[in-house]
Amino acid sequence: MKTVIISGAVLIVIIISIVFSTFYTTKKIESFEGLLIEISKSVDEENWEESLKLADQTAEQWQRVQPRLAILFHHEELKAISLALVSLQSYIRQQEKTESAAQLAMLQFGIKHIARKDKLYIENVL
Repeated sequence: MKTVIISGAVLIVIIISIVFSTFYTTKKIESFEGLLIEISKSVDEENWEESLKLADQTAEQWQRVQPRLAILFHHEELKAISLALVSLQSYIRQQEKTESAAQLAMLQFGIKHIARKDKLYIENVL
């Protein structure tokens, strides 16, 4: 009987952890997607000061969130996003519209990939 109770308690803890991690990841991904859309708009308008300010804000926010996401996701995926953020900041400083847009596309793909990977799909389970 003890084994059943302990197993049930462990199962409940696992389910709560999964729900919490999914909620946390979704919330943070939505925040980053919003910032990337804002950066994209200001890059298109060639508003470089605003673009750099938003890119710095995004990088700062990423540095705070990344260690928590490292618990849930492969480090290489997170590293790719970190590198793309650094590249984006550099291209914005150089006022390179084309390269900035390319880095933004890479960031948006990476963020969406993490969001897709966090959801429960057959391909993620197998």
